[in-house]
Amino acid sequence: MGKLLSKPFSRRAVVQSATAAGFASLSAGAFAPAIAADRTIKIGYISPQSGPLALFGEADTFIIDGVRAAVKGGLQIGGKTYPVEIITKDNQSNPNRAAEVANELISKNKVDLILAIAAPEMVNPVSDQCELNNVPGRRGCSIAAARRTRASSRHSIFSGASRTS
Repeated sequence: MGKLLSKPFSRRAVVQSATAAGFASLSAGAFAPAIAADRTIKIGYISPQSGPLALFGEADTFIIDGVRAAVKGGLQIGGKTYPVEIITKDNQSNPNRAAEVANELISKNKVDLILAIAAPEMVNPVSDQCELNNVPGRRGCSIAAARRTRASSRHSIFSGASRTS
């Protein structure tokens, strides 16, 4: 025990520790508004609800209503509960319209995530808009592709999130 106390702290170690603690306390306050619990998580959902590909979106109302019911109490992330809003848009089975509504969801509605389903011709323009605007996007895929994705990657954008009732 005498050896531990016989070597005093160096001035450099004390200054480094104090500086690190100061930056940690400043940065914690700086990012607090970005994670305020009253912030709504907005999810944009784009599908063909009309036009030749409308069959892809036939079950949308049923599924979206079920998801809304499941998250009506919000999502709990990091001990805080956030309300969830799902905004649906019809791409009218038109790639140009798909890009247009994606841009609208990003610019006007300020969504945090975009989900798009249907054929590649409909989801690729949405993915392009997401990439251009740095908004996370997820496209619908076939069951076989979902199995391959699940087997190769265990990461989810909602990891750490759970719904509350």
